[in-house]
This record gives sequence, structure tokens and C-alpha cells, in this order.
Amino acid sequence: MTMSRLPVAVAALTLVLASCGSPGAETLDLSGAPNASRSSSGEMAGDSAAMIAPANVEYTATDGLLADPGIDTSGEFRAWRFGAPGDAEAATRKVAAALGMRGKVTKDANGSYVLTVGDAALSSYGDENARWWNFHVASGGTRDVSTSPCEPADLGSSKDSAPGGPGCVPSPVTVPPAKNLPTAAGARARVEAIMAKLGHDSDGTLKYLVSSDEYSVSVSAEWMLDGEATGVSWYFGFGEDGVMTFAGGQVFEASEADAYRVITIEQAVERLNSGMYAAMPYGWSSTAAARDLASPGTGGGSPGTVTKVMLEKVRTSLMPYWTASGRQMLLPAYTFTGTAGESVQVLAVRDEYVSPPVPSTDDMAVVPGSPGSGSSGSGSGSTGAQEPAVVVRTEEAQQLVGLDEDEAAKVAAGNGWTMRVVERDGESLMVTTDWVDNRVNVAVDSGKVSAVSSIG
Repeated sequence: MTMSRLPVAVAALTLVLASCGSPGAETLDLSGAPNASRSSSGEMAGDSAAMIAPANVEYTATDGLLADPGIDTSGEFRAWRFGAPGDAEAATRKVAAALGMRGKVTKDANGSYVLTVGDAALSSYGDENARWWNFHVASGGTRDVSTSPCEPADLGSSKDSAPGGPGCVPSPVTVPPAKNLPTAAGARARVEAIMAKLGHDSDGTLKYLVSSDEYSVSVSAEWMLDGEATGVSWYFGFGEDGVMTFAGGQVFEASEADAYRVITIEQAVERLNSGMYAAMPYGWSSTAAARDLASPGTGGGSPGTVTKVMLEKVRTSLMPYWTASGRQMLLPAYTFTGTAGESVQVLAVRDEYVSPPVPSTDDMAVVPGSPGSGSSGSGSGSTGAQEPAVVVRTEEAQQLVGLDEDEAAKVAAGNGWTMRVVERDGESLMVTTDWVDNRVNVAVDSGKVSAVSSIG
């Protein structure tokens, strides 16, 4: 496994280590949420019915799994931490060079590093904990659209109303398919070339996912650590004539953190059933999905019905996590597989390393998969065990509309919110289907927030 110059060099991952005594390991402030739900292959969970998980689940481990899980739960498991590069300007210049942009990178009034070349703009923003970059082309994907004269609101009238005028009923807008889109293979090859310039090799360190429709081709790349998903991703979009219309990702440095003692398999199952530090179930098989979709509590009957899942396999894994103090980490976890192919992940670090201590389930009701049980890589939320500090109101979020994207992100952060772009220049972006109470999902057009899509 190789690393770029943006991340520092790291040794090959070994999940179980005894070289660092965990009694002195760092205490973790885990009011943040696991980063994202993924399929069993590590890809981002889709929105198909086969990926829908029930709200109320009861997990039970098979006798064989409890008797011999194949894991030394008395051992110590290595954690990893991510940080931003020390020289943010140099990191931004490297991204600009990889994208083929020439010019002087400058620092704006908001502390972001920016470069504009024609109608293409690059910005890099963040702090000492994390830094992201965003690229967009203002005219990218622009195509002639077919419109018809505005129909009068009064169909008995012989006069057409002026567009935008009183009584004007907007006519449907027809957007033709894009011409000369790159092939999936061609788009991926271009992204691989960019990632190589950023210092990343395609030797298994990156996991690619390509999707396309008649309007665009999208490519995502996720940085993997010895086969484990990290939550660090990059996204690229290509439009008509192969123009790269948007791109974005994280600039990071990864290093080994402390090693932690872990809970037993029985305790892990207890955490799953309490919803404590567990990611949303993912990788649901078609059989499991059909069963769950037919179960009450998942939209098909009276609420409150519990779906029972029998766990038969477990492996050690790493869970992407944002801490309450804004640090990004990979923490020791267990990934369980059910008899019907279901998969679910739960934090394996012992309670004594978590601050504040895990609340008793007698003190509060926690529903697995409740708000905060997952997050995209750009924000943090609640685990479901604690209420988030801020809950966003839709009317308050409207203050972001009209602001430049970077400025909107700053305003959101100042209000205690996280902002996620779910649509850019008319193109829907691939995002997780989790819920975070203090997250504002926005649409961005030509570098400005054009609408608040939703909260959560």
C-alpha cells in the first residue's frame, strides 16, 4: 500500500497490535457519528429497496459465534487519526496542478485558498483538523433548453402572460441529453490520472465507483486502508463534450493513533441492540430486504414491530468517526454478518476509553438507525445516544441562499451547523441516506447556494 505526499507515510495496517499499551490510550470524545453506511463490498449504500434497513432490530449471536468468534478480544486494536496538511497553500497548489489549472493561489477574506481560471474555480477550506477542496466550472454542462411561450392562467384568455408576470403559468422546461459524454472507462481513466498526480496509486489504495445517465458521468474514489473503507472520498462529474464540471475531496494526513482494548462479542451485541455507537445496518440482501420491507415499522404495518437478525459471523474492522472536537479517526470496530446476508458495524473500543461514559439504556430510549446514526464525510452528528447541540430550523437555514459556497459553509459552521452539497449545477450528487439534525443539505449553482434542499 502506498500513500500520497498529502497523507504522511504510514505502515501497512495491522488491526491487532500489542506494541502500544492501551491503559494509557487517549480518551475519545465520541458524541460524533459514524461517517457513513456502506454496502458489504465497501461501496456507498444506494437508495434501492434492497438497501433499506428496518428501524427496530433485535440482534442475536449464534451459539457458535459466541463460543469461538475467531477474534482475540483480549488483544489490542490500532486506531488511526486524520489531520489537515501543515501547509494548506502548498496542498492547494498541488490540487490545482493535478486539475491542470495554472495561476496564483491566493487566500481570501474567509481564510480559504482560491484560484480562478476563466469560469473554473478551485477553493480549499478547513482547519487544522480537516481540509477539503472544491472545483466547479460555472458554465459546465450548460446546454440549450427547449421552452414554450408562457401559458395564460386563464385558459379562456387569448393573450399570453409575460414570463414571470402575473398569471403566468410556467411551461415545462425540456433539457436534452448531453452530447459526447465520456465513457465510464474513459471518465475513470481521467480520474485515475488526476489521483496519480495527487500522489495516489491505483493499487487497491483507492476504490472507484462510476455511475452515468444521459446527462453526466460521475466517478467517486474512496481511500482504503488495507481493504477497509475510511470515509475519505473524492467526487468528479463530467458533462457535455467531456468537460469536468465539478470535483471535490479531502486533503489529509493519516497516522497511527493509540491501540485500544476492546469489548467482548456479547458486549458488542448489547451495543447493537441499544443503538450505542453502531452504524446503520448495511449490505442487506434481497431476501432480508423483502422480509424487512414487509415488516411493520418499515412502512408496511403498525409501528413497533421488531425485526430479528441472527448474527453468525464477525470480523475486526475500522469505523470512520468524527469526534465531538472535530477530529476524524478510524476506530477499532466489529463488523457482523447475519444469516440472511445482513451486515452491521459497531464500535469495539471499551467504555472506559469513551468520554462521556456510555449512558445506561435504562436512562433513555434509543432506536437503532435514529437521527445521527451516520454522516457524510463533511460533517458530524449525534450517535443517537445524545441529543445534538443544535437542531436546524428550515426557515433559519434560508440565510445560506444566495451566498458563495465557501461563505455559506462558514456561516453554517458559525451557527453550529454542517452544510452538505447534494446538488451542483443541476446534477444530483451521491450522498449518504443517513440523518443528522444539525446538517443543512443545499443545492449550488454557479458557485452560489441556490436552495436549501432539506434538513438532516
